[in-house]
Amino acid sequence: MTVENFFFEGAVPPSKSEWIRALVLQSYQPTIQIEAGENLYALSEDVRAALNSIQAFHSGKYLEMDVGSSAAAFRFLALRVSRTPGCYRLRMSPSLVRRPHQALFDIFSQLSVVCRIEGGVCEIKSNGWLPRSSEITVPSQNSSQFLSAFFLNTVNLEKTLWVKKNKLVVSEPYFLMTLRLLRKMGIKIEESESFYSISASQKLRPQSVRVSADFSSAFPLAAFAGCFGKSVIHGLTAESDQADQIFIELLSRMGVRVSQNRGAFIFQAPEHPGALRGISQDLGSAPDLFPVLASVCAFSEGRSVLSGAHHLIHKESNRIQKMSDLFSLLGVSHQARGDGMEIEGSPALLGQKKTYTEREIIFDPADDHRIAMAASLFTKVFPGLRILNPECVSKSFPGYWELIR
Repeated sequence: MTVENFFFEGAVPPSKSEWIRALVLQSYQPTIQIEAGENLYALSEDVRAALNSIQAFHSGKYLEMDVGSSAAAFRFLALRVSRTPGCYRLRMSPSLVRRPHQALFDIFSQLSVVCRIEGGVCEIKSNGWLPRSSEITVPSQNSSQFLSAFFLNTVNLEKTLWVKKNKLVVSEPYFLMTLRLLRKMGIKIEESESFYSISASQKLRPQSVRVSADFSSAFPLAAFAGCFGKSVIHGLTAESDQADQIFIELLSRMGVRVSQNRGAFIFQAPEHPGALRGISQDLGSAPDLFPVLASVCAFSEGRSVLSGAHHLIHKESNRIQKMSDLFSLLGVSHQARGDGMEIEGSPALLGQKKTYTEREIIFDPADDHRIAMAASLFTKVFPGLRILNPECVSKSFPGYWELIR
C-alpha cells in the first residue's frame, strides 16, 4: 500500500460504551439478551475486562476482579458490586490508578460504602447501599461516567432517590445514552429543574439490547480515507446515541467526500490533492475524537482550533500533551492549550514520504489506544515512525493494525 491508495471495506467493532452498559444491566436481569454481532474484532480488552469481572462477581468464588485499564468497567463495576453486601477487590492498571477517583469516593461516602485505592487495587466494603440522605450528589466535572455508573445501578432500589442535576456534565451525550437505555429497559426516571428521581423497586424488562457499531473505532479508518484514499464502513447507523458520530459531519466540513450506499458510509479523499481544510470545533461532548482529528488537521490547509475538552488530561494519558509530543517530533506547527490545541496544518505533509524514508522517529503513546491510532496516520508519510507498544489499540480495536497496513 502506498500513500495514494489506502482502501478499506468492512465492519468495525461494536461500541464498547454500549456493550459495557448492557453487561451491567444484564447482571441485574440475566434474561436480557445482548446482540453485539459477530466479527473478528468484537472483544476489545475493555469489554473483556467488564465481562470477566461480572462473571467473577456472579460466580461467588472470587472477591477479586481485574478491570485492567478500563475506566468504564471500573467505575460501573465498583458501583455494581457495592449494591451487594461484601468485600471486593478490583485490580487496576497503573494508567487507571492515575485517573481521577474523588467522585467515586464522594458517591460511596453518601451511600455508606467504604472504598480505598492502594497498590493498584480498589478495595470496597459494602453492606449494600445505605444512603445517608435521599438526595445524592454525583460529581461530573471530570467525567460523565460517574453519573452513568450511579444510574445504571439504581435497579430495584429499596427507596426512592433524588439525584441533583449538575450545571457541568462533561461528555454529557454518554450520560444521555445511559438514561435512554434505562428508560428503554423499563426504568422510570423523572426529571425536574433541579433533580432526577428514581423510584424504588423498579425492575428491568427482559428484552434484547442491540449494540451498534463503534463510531470511535470507525473514525481513524475514515480519517485514513480522507487523507489517503477510500473507506467503505458497514454497520454505522445514523440513529446511534454515540456522541462520536459527529465525526462524519466534521470530515465533510473539512472536504472529505462522504456518501452512503446500501447501508454503508463511504469516505473518500478530496478529488484534488491537498484540498483538506482546517476546522474549528468544540469537542467537549466528543473528546475521544481529539487525537485523530488533530492528526487530520495537520494534513489540512490553514489553522484549526480544537477546544472545549479540558478533560482530555484525565484520559488514558494526557492527550493534549501526547499529541503535542507527537507533533513536535514530526515538525507540525501547533500550540497546546488547556482545553485542546491550535494546529497550523500543511497539505505538503502528504508529499513528504520520500524525504523521510530513512529517518527513524520513536514515539511513545503512553499505552493510550487513541493516541496510537492518531500516530498511525503519520506512518504513511513518515515510514521511519516507530510507535512503541502498538498493541495498546486492543483496548478498543483488536486487529486495527492488520486493517491499515
